[in-house]
Amino acid sequence: MYFPGQKRETVFTKLFRKVKALAESFSRRYKLTKSVHIYISGQKEQLIIAPQYVDKSGLIIEQEECFVYEYPVNSTKLGEELFRCINLFYYKDENIRIEKDSDWPAFKHSKCKTMKAFMNEYILISVSSTNDGNIILKMEGHPYKDSLLTINSTISCYLGGTLSKKRADELGNRIFLVYEACLSKQFS
Repeated sequence: MYFPGQKRETVFTKLFRKVKALAESFSRRYKLTKSVHIYISGQKEQLIIAPQYVDKSGLIIEQEECFVYEYPVNSTKLGEELFRCINLFYYKDENIRIEKDSDWPAFKHSKCKTMKAFMNEYILISVSSTNDGNIILKMEGHPYKDSLLTINSTISCYLGGTLSKKRADELGNRIFLVYEACLSKQFS
C-alpha cells in the first residue's frame, strides 16, 4: 500500500537490491586464485621467485620482495620456496601502477643492467592455481619474450595444507621440466 510522502519501491530498485545482495554474498565467499612468477637464467646462474598480489582493479602485480637463489638449486628447495612464496599472495585494497619498466621488482633483483638483457636472458615460468580452491597448480613457461606458444604443465598440490618433502621435490622437478622444455624447445 502506498501512502503520500512515502517513497515507492520500483521494480528496478527491488532488482538492484537483489543483485547487490548477491554480489556481497559472492564477495564474502570469494577466494583468491594464487600465483607467482619464477625467472631462471642459466647464463646469470640465478633464479628469482616473485610473489604476487592482486589490487582492487583486478590487476596482478609482483610484490617488491623477491627471493633470489643461485642457480642451479635442488628441486626440493625450489618446491618448498615455490610453496611458501605462492602462499604470500594477497589482496591489496588500492590501485597500484608501476610507472617505469625499471621499477619491475624481478628486474631490480636480477643481475641485468637493461630490461632488454633481462627479457632475453631470463625464462619466465608463471605458476598459478587453476581454481579458487587452490588445489591444482598450472605452470606456464615462456620460451622467449612474446612467444606465441608456451609450455604448460599441471600438478596437484593443495596450497592450504603442509608440504611433504616428496611433494616439494615433485614441484621442483616439474618446474625444471618446464624450464628445460623452454630451453630446448622440445617436449617430453
